[in-house]
Amino acid sequence: MGEGRKATGIEVLSWAFTDTAHHRGQAEVYLRVKNIKPPRYVF
Repeated sequence: MGEGRKATGIEVLSWAFTDTAHHRGQAEVYLRVKNIKPPRYVF
């Protein structure tokens, strides 16, 4: 990174939503492995 073109606002928002979904998924898997029901998530 650091070279090439700059990201547009839409690209940054898309990355942020994708990253959030990824980490949310990781947290849900961890909770389910521990037999804990994840809280409901409304986006």
